[in-house]
Amino acid sequence: MNIAGVHLPKGRAVGMAYQASGVDPVVYGESANEFGIAREQTGDLGVAQL
Repeated sequence: MNIAGVHLPKGRAVGMAYQASGVDPVVYGESANEFGIAREQTGDLGVAQL
């Protein structure tokens, strides 16, 4: 699988931190502080290899 140009081999552990994503009220409006799994994404996915 490739995410943002980074190859992830089968079996590689992947972690995700979402607590600070999508909280910009300029981009997401008044519901920016609410978790919305169906909310449309407007930015990039950040990927880091540890």
